[in-house]
Formats: sequence, structure tokens, C-alpha cells
Amino acid sequence: MTDLNPPWLEQGLQAGWYVDWQGHTYRIRTFDAAKLVLHIEHLVTAEVRTVALETLLLPSADDSAPLFAPLAARAGTETPTTPSNVHIRAR
Repeated sequence: MTDLNPPWLEQGLQAGWYVDWQGHTYRIRTFDAAKLVLHIEHLVTAEVRTVALETLLLPSADDSAPLFAPLAARAGTETPTTPSNVHIRAR
């Protein structure tokens, strides 16, 4: 069974962090821990969507795991700098 409460996961689910998922980069607006959903905003289109944490972390057909990065992206870049130690893959 996948452990969804490790400290590194909570760190990556903070508002203002970025997630690169399915070939797109989003900014996390909020994380609802009670419902286990993220409200994310697409960096290019500004479209806001709600994604269940389970959907984000379960392997998809293309088997791309989401990458989380802090707000420390350089200004003017679309894609945040992603430290290798925040790569999160469901087990």
C-alpha cells in the first residue's frame, strides 16, 4: 500500500509550489488535506482545475511521475527549477 503521509509529500503539496505533470507545469493554489485534492493553475493558460491526489500519484499510461518544485523558480521562466530530491513517485 502507498504511504500518502510522508513528510516529503506534505512539503511538495504547499500552495505556491509547482508541479510538472503530464507534460504541463502548474502552480499549486491550495491543497485540501481533508478531501485529498489539489487546486492547480496551468502556468500558460491560467486554467484552474481540481485534481485528486490519487490521480496525480497513480501511474498513468505514459508512466510519468509528477515533479514538485518550490517557488524558487527564476522570474520570467515558465518551468520551475526542479531539484532532483523532490521527485515523487507512488510506490
